[in-house]
Amino acid sequence: MLLDRYHKNVIGLRFGFWKKQISDKKDRKRIELGSGENQKKESISHGLESEETKVLDVQPPQDEKSLLIKLEENQKYVVIGLTRAGGTLMLKAGQSVKLLEEVRNDIATTIEENRKLKQLLQNKGWTESDEYLLAVGNFHYFRGVPHNSLEFYDHILERNPDKISALNNKGVILDNLSMNTTALECYDKALKMHSENAHIWFNRGMSLYKEGRYDEALESFGMTLRIEPLYSSAVAFKAHALSRLGRKNEAFEFYNRALLSDPDNAELLYNKARVCSLKGMNQEALATLEKAIGIDPRLKVMATQDKSFASLEKNQKFLGLIQ
Repeated sequence: MLLDRYHKNVIGLRFGFWKKQISDKKDRKRIELGSGENQKKESISHGLESEETKVLDVQPPQDEKSLLIKLEENQKYVVIGLTRAGGTLMLKAGQSVKLLEEVRNDIATTIEENRKLKQLLQNKGWTESDEYLLAVGNFHYFRGVPHNSLEFYDHILERNPDKISALNNKGVILDNLSMNTTALECYDKALKMHSENAHIWFNRGMSLYKEGRYDEALESFGMTLRIEPLYSSAVAFKAHALSRLGRKNEAFEFYNRALLSDPDNAELLYNKARVCSLKGMNQEALATLEKAIGIDPRLKVMATQDKSFASLEKNQKFLGLIQ
């Protein structure tokens, strides 16, 4: 059984967590409370989490110019806050970012402020920037509600149908929602305009891989690596696709390449051990499997059920490893 854990961890992709709290008053773009109160504004993040609309107890700026300034400040804050927290404006397939609670609450609050302020302006004289809409859509994705992201990308595409980042992000969300055929349409349209984008080729490959179209996925991963030879996640998933197709020698080569950049990745080690066993390289299979289990003991259970290790089922070292 090939271990790739697509939804939990794309091999080779590593995203850091932002440890710095957004606590500097100069960085916070919030609406001041009325009546001279200096208390902090109550967070409405729980309302966003439950998809309910909350009414902010605020006294907004009274003139249109002040409203526009506040809206622009809030836009910048959301984009900067999300990217500093480890998010990106252009999504990668399987990308996972854990937003710290304070960061999540601040961004949620600012997004809701902008929605209220835009209502006060009655949409006069202000339009959300593409960057802001991408950030809001991505924010919903990172907090686990990807179906809420699509409207923000679609809003961009309504005014700019050829916006590559919006097409790419929409493709990632559609893949996440198991709408692979429509996702591929987004990637293909983006690649017609920007055929040298390694990032989109990789996302396209992941969509095909999820559908079991491994030959086609290989072509996409190959294009990714032609453009960007050190794209580690493409190396890893090319190895997976080759293994799925039974091309053991090539898979072995690409697992070794992937492990050069991530030598302690238990999933890569496990899959390399599988290929070694299938190739009859029992000693290397055992050594690699031992290292993988040492890093992640949960792999013992998987190894006991994996027919790839059939040649080792009577080997005493193998039996000792999986007990």
